[in-house]
Amino acid sequence: MWRSKRRVGALVAAALAACSATAGMAQAQQSVSMGVVGSISDAPFFIAEAKGYFVDEGLKVEISTFDSAANMIAPMGMGQLDVGAGAVSVGLFNAIERGLGIKIVADKARNSPGYSYSSIMVRKALVDSGKVKSFADFKGLKVAVAGPGITDLSTIDQAMRKGDHTIDDAEIVFLGMGQHVAAYANGAIDASLTAEPSTTRILDQGTAVRFASVASFYPNQQTAVVLFSEHFLKNADAASRFMRAYLRAARFYNGALKDGHFFGDQGEEVVDILSRYSIVKDKALLRRISPNAIDPSGQLDMNSLAIDLAFFVQHGWVKDPDILKRAVDLSVVTAANAQLDNGAH
Repeated sequence: MWRSKRRVGALVAAALAACSATAGMAQAQQSVSMGVVGSISDAPFFIAEAKGYFVDEGLKVEISTFDSAANMIAPMGMGQLDVGAGAVSVGLFNAIERGLGIKIVADKARNSPGYSYSSIMVRKALVDSGKVKSFADFKGLKVAVAGPGITDLSTIDQAMRKGDHTIDDAEIVFLGMGQHVAAYANGAIDASLTAEPSTTRILDQGTAVRFASVASFYPNQQTAVVLFSEHFLKNADAASRFMRAYLRAARFYNGALKDGHFFGDQGEEVVDILSRYSIVKDKALLRRISPNAIDPSGQLDMNSLAIDLAFFVQHGWVKDPDILKRAVDLSVVTAANAQLDNGAH
């Protein structure tokens, strides 16, 4: 009987010690607040969460979903949100011009050859009739983009310039990506810049054709970025740990890519993670889409950022032509790459 009691006592003590250790670990975890829009290009964040990369770094990441990256700017500038991600925009540059503490710190999504998740779509009837054969025929077309003040406008301008026109020669209408499908069905638009998964849904509908992938005329355009608040950047240890987890996930994501789809070794796992965490739940659809590219080292395409900024400045939407010098901070991603290459996690 005594031995039994001693054994039970030992087990209870061990359990209490384990609970105490777990509690200690929980207390030691650094909380990080992060905003996402829930899109497919948020994949590295979802992978890092699903595979425990954040936990490996001692981080407890609290994820909030926003309607757009624009809505993350104010809370980030006030230090209420540590990490954000989304499209480069006039609003972002203007916020930085006003002194809000936000930095672009890493790649999130780009249109690269073979992995161009955004395309110029054209209404099928216009192509079938021969009215639209090249970008030279885009003059006067009603072209949809997701919203004002975003790099999609610069993308359309780059496309129009291939036909010796500019964006001013088209009729631009603002429609959310999800609305493009219905707009083509109703014949309400002639062309659009549309991202996945809406592109594939439009092709399934048969109302428009993929006229050109963005990568075919504007390769490696930096469409979305990772943002850190300056408040978070000052917490150098936590910022570094977050970036290591993010880069591990970006490298895992690249292992899922093959032949323009999620056909790589990690493809099915990434499809499963996206179906659980992103707004796209259909695994069959995820297998068919054209995924975005992400640099496995998180490096930004500074050339495309400069082109898009120049477009914003040209139209008077951003005043400082040198704002990138204040907007971009690559110190954390550079250090995190070095740490990972030296065997960290």
